[in-house]
Amino acid sequence: MRIGFDLDETLAPFMPHLITYLHRQGINVPSYEETFSFNLWEVWGCTPEESRRRVFDFYHSPDFSELRPYPDVSPLLAHLFRQGHEHHAITARPDSMWERTDAFFRNHLPNLFSGVHLTGQYSPTPSATSKSRTKGVLSCELGLDLFVEDSLHHATEVASKGVSRVFLMTRPWNQGHVVPEGVSRISSLGEICSYVESYKNARGNH
Repeated sequence: MRIGFDLDETLAPFMPHLITYLHRQGINVPSYEETFSFNLWEVWGCTPEESRRRVFDFYHSPDFSELRPYPDVSPLLAHLFRQGHEHHAITARPDSMWERTDAFFRNHLPNLFSGVHLTGQYSPTPSATSKSRTKGVLSCELGLDLFVEDSLHHATEVASKGVSRVFLMTRPWNQGHVVPEGVSRISSLGEICSYVESYKNARGNH
């Protein structure tokens, strides 16, 4: 099975580090638990351009280097890898973050991913190319069977492109919304193993 993973808030905590960074800059924003929308400008009471600038500044700050995978991520991926599954990471980070993103995987999740892909959608000024190079488009190009995401918007788009199953990680910003067909909520990455096992058994019976 080919499995795709979003990076920030799926494989590694991102928002707590971002909020701490902003507080150090004297920018008071709501807590992680109060981050009710994926559109951060709605939470922070600023323009979309300003919210992107703040995130972009964080990308290039020393604080960004403190990001680490969730404790259960490496053992889970190693288990799936030993079973012969292929992993791909797809993140909306800008292209300028390639080296730092690649270093994250080399340093913390080595040899567990067949590819790391940046769509460039989350840039201060997204280009026409980045707007069309979505997670759903990449998922189809890679032939993914499963994708794991924390944004309801991205999860919905990936599912609309024909990926057979999309898992939505439970996060404060995706609560209170009905998920579309093809998207299922999960509270931990460990739930992936049960799905993968049932998928394998189903294919074995045909």
